[in-house]
Amino acid sequence: MHRTRVTAVGNTKAQADGKWLNIIGNKAIAVGDFIWTDGKCIYGNISEGGGAAPVINSSEPYVPIFMEDGTHCLYHNDKLKTGRKDAKHKLMANRGSEVVFSDAYRGLDVSVGASGEVQELKYERYSHRNGALGYWFKDYGGSIGAKLGIYFEWEPQDHYWLAETETAFEQMKYAQVLQEGAKQTAERALLELEKQAPSGEGESMTVLPEKECRITGGWYESEHDYCLFLEGNAQALYMSGRNLGIYDDSERCWQVDFGTLYSLAVEYLLELVATPEGITVLRGRYNNNGSWRLTYLPLDEEYGEPYHFVDSIKSTDLRLPDGFKVTMSRNNKERIEYMGYEPDSYSYELKSPQGQKICEIDGYEPGQRLLACKLRPRTWLVAFDVKLYRVKNGEKKLIEGDYNHRNARLRPMKDWKNWMKGE
Repeated sequence: MHRTRVTAVGNTKAQADGKWLNIIGNKAIAVGDFIWTDGKCIYGNISEGGGAAPVINSSEPYVPIFMEDGTHCLYHNDKLKTGRKDAKHKLMANRGSEVVFSDAYRGLDVSVGASGEVQELKYERYSHRNGALGYWFKDYGGSIGAKLGIYFEWEPQDHYWLAETETAFEQMKYAQVLQEGAKQTAERALLELEKQAPSGEGESMTVLPEKECRITGGWYESEHDYCLFLEGNAQALYMSGRNLGIYDDSERCWQVDFGTLYSLAVEYLLELVATPEGITVLRGRYNNNGSWRLTYLPLDEEYGEPYHFVDSIKSTDLRLPDGFKVTMSRNNKERIEYMGYEPDSYSYELKSPQGQKICEIDGYEPGQRLLACKLRPRTWLVAFDVKLYRVKNGEKKLIEGDYNHRNARLRPMKDWKNWMKGE
């Protein structure tokens, strides 16, 4: 038996330590409450002592909303009330009466720890480079003749960034996750290169000039409850030619007879999602990139080599804070690779912790902040794209007065009067 904090509440179950537990007893359980559990059930009882039956409050909860300009607002009964304007912050999260703020550079999420401490999720990036690549030429003269090849200027190196500042491996929280994401992306790049490279070439070599992976979005509650959206990028290089060799007994330069060199580079971008259960590949895109420099294959690319889209999933659930999820489903299951993304390639459906459909989320992309809070049966408060919506029976209504909120969570608050007074 141990004590922990509730992160989400359903009808007969509550979430704690990243698991849904059965509620036993007659005590009302709310998000942020400390409870006792054996890992299966939540034990909560209130002795009635012959007294009157408890009164159940059927009114909607009070949900604190923090605006970009520092204004403390409160959503209740379909109204967004304005309180005191205080200091500006980039992100806010609450749990019960506890409130935390974050101003971290490249901060992706903030949450309240088990002891009320601030927990920040920051941008992280890992990169492995095989050296700076370039063309190499040398005229040996005589019977040997001229050679042309590809060189690597320095030895392979690993680099780590935390909030855009290069740091050590030990300072990274998700270094191993990012290394695995880069590895999976590199494997896809090598596989695609193998498909495109000429067959029957007896003299050829292949290398990975660069691979990397970075966190593009997500949230963190505990080591048992988090979701990270990742983007991996890798490049695979193929080279062939007559009398292929390694210059000066070094693996840092390949050379072939002048006029016979052929090289091909494939760049691959992969979108992934990481949870405590592991890494799932969502989708990717690739192209033939002759520059030997990672470009991240942006969606609005208009020049250069075209890229091709690759599906990896037909349908999957993406985890959101407090047990909510968004179901990502591919619409056209018969389509093949094509250039670019189509706006209607996927549909996104927001669901409650119990699997109840809340609404469709048009324009959503994996990694964007999407939050929800239950108000009444079949009625929800939803935050998406810095806007607030009241959703009833699947229909969304934009809440007037909402302008660029900075909530990292949508949760009820009992002690809302202090919130409205400011920090």
